[in-house]
Amino acid sequence: MCNSATAGPYTATRIWRLSDEQYANVVTDLVPGSTVPAISTSGRTKDEFINMAEQLPVTGTLTSSLRTSVKAVAAAAVMNLPGLLKCQTGQAEPACIDAFIDRFGSRAFRHPLDATEKTGLKTVYDVGAKITSANGVRVVIEAILQSPSFLYRSELGARPLAGQTTQLTPYELASALSFLVLDSQPDDQLWAAAQDGSLAQAAIFSAQVDRLLMTPRVRSVIGRVYLK
Repeated sequence: MCNSATAGPYTATRIWRLSDEQYANVVTDLVPGSTVPAISTSGRTKDEFINMAEQLPVTGTLTSSLRTSVKAVAAAAVMNLPGLLKCQTGQAEPACIDAFIDRFGSRAFRHPLDATEKTGLKTVYDVGAKITSANGVRVVIEAILQSPSFLYRSELGARPLAGQTTQLTPYELASALSFLVLDSQPDDQLWAAAQDGSLAQAAIFSAQVDRLLMTPRVRSVIGRVYLK
């Protein structure tokens, strides 16, 4: 699939908003078993062949619908707080909360959290946790799932320069591939290849493409697109 030693490069930088369907798919992957109330962007339909959601305005109606959906997901998620946090045996609660924020936030944002993001989300937790720990986790989930870093995905490269070719980061490569074939976030194997940087190697990228194309989920997504 790729002829060079590294995957890419791509010729244009861009930022894409998740489609309504992708939003639901990603939230379901982040919180398995969750029921995700649908959101609807005015001016588009589910039968579109190409997602152009980023060109449509984010209206007050969409914002309200998104908030309602996110609040429902977050409230349901913390009903099983131990299963959500997955604390290690003997792990102190503050360390467990920090680990959850880092794990959930990184997967939701599709890149490792930087210090500012970690501090901001921990502050959100601390405010919510004045009531209960579960409430703190709930408001963290709400904040993450309404953040631009979740709702938009980037293809900017490590050093974006307007109008110039840019090499995507391993995390951007993972998202570009996963949203193309899964219509959702990277699965665990693809995410691991982004984390260790190996996805930037053309051979590894091609192997991940081949692996994903053999999965029932990808076949279902591709079949749905081409049968529209």
